[in-house]
Amino acid sequence: MDSNVAENINILAKFLGTRDIDALNQEELFKRYGIHQVDVMVLFGGSIVEGGDVLASGIKNFVAEKYIIVGGAGHTTDTLRQVVHLEYPDIEITDLSEAEIFQKYIKHVYGCKADYLETKSTNCGNNITYLLDLLKENNISFKSIILSQDASMQRRMAAGLKKYVNDKVTIINYATYCAKIIEKKFSQQNKVLG
Repeated sequence: MDSNVAENINILAKFLGTRDIDALNQEELFKRYGIHQVDVMVLFGGSIVEGGDVLASGIKNFVAEKYIIVGGAGHTTDTLRQVVHLEYPDIEITDLSEAEIFQKYIKHVYGCKADYLETKSTNCGNNITYLLDLLKENNISFKSIILSQDASMQRRMAAGLKKYVNDKVTIINYATYCAKIIEKKFSQQNKVLG
């Protein structure tokens, strides 16, 4: 592989999977935004199971007033169910939405839970609109929000929210993971011939 390919993939991955703060804690929020807590932190389903680790970290570090998991059943749900079942067979996940799976995961692994679950959405677009419906139905106003999503869709979620809220809302991106491609060179002796 040309070293430029790996470098370009990493540039794209960093752009898509943006994190507006270096760590998910109150110190970083204060350093960057002058606040210790946001009003809401949201984890969107479709993420790898480590998305639950990110949300649990946010909860443990008190980065928000309210915590929400958004995710019904979509194209990534079966994979999430398989991974959670394989790693945590005692967590019952049959027929659960992504939000419910993540809730069970963070409760089982970290002993914490989100305040609200949105379980009807099936794609990025209605992840945002159903989130806004949930906030409205529960009289949750917000001026600051942390969005956590699979790195490949992080910017898309922020752009989707930005479409519906005014400029006075601070949207903070914190992708659930940061991927980095490493180029490895193999000699002819290391190649497997078939």
